[in-house]
Amino acid sequence: MLVQLKGFCILWIQVEVVISSTNYIRQASNSDCIRGTSIGSFILQTPNRSTVGVVGTPLIIQWTYTPFVTQIPNSIDLSLQHVQEGEEGPKAFGIVMDRNRTIGPSNSTSWLISPLIDGTYQLRISGSGQDSLLNKDVCLTDGQAGGATSASFKIVNPQVFPPITKDLFGPSTSAGTDILCAIWMYLMIHLLT
Repeated sequence: MLVQLKGFCILWIQVEVVISSTNYIRQASNSDCIRGTSIGSFILQTPNRSTVGVVGTPLIIQWTYTPFVTQIPNSIDLSLQHVQEGEEGPKAFGIVMDRNRTIGPSNSTSWLISPLIDGTYQLRISGSGQDSLLNKDVCLTDGQAGGATSASFKIVNPQVFPPITKDLFGPSTSAGTDILCAIWMYLMIHLLT
């Protein structure tokens, strides 16, 4: 009896592993989609780890695709995740930058950086509605592009300097100005006489 129970547990664990490994991209429950075996991916070129974005300015986003991508998406979803120091595991990518943004053949776009706190961020790009990280019911077929995450990069707020309210050069009738006027008048009087 104990041997059968062990066999059952091992079988159950093996089935669980198979199920959890296919959960990453699983078939949508209301679709006849057949999951692909040759799925490509976006490759983000910018932003990269040397990128420093400034709030209120455009962030340039450029990408290409892996060779498996034969069905280029017409639109993309962009989202952002603030990366906390020491954070590991899947990201929430809770800052939605844009959904269903139409793209052209240039494989680039820009996003005006909205108010954010200074810090380290990562960008997530996918074909519109096709991100299996953010939606486990996505069914990608052969030739489609799976989402990609950028390297960590910095976003900072612009430095704001308060206006100078104190005149650093003093009033126009300071002692220095009076001396210059006296010298000018002395020279004019001696030159005219």
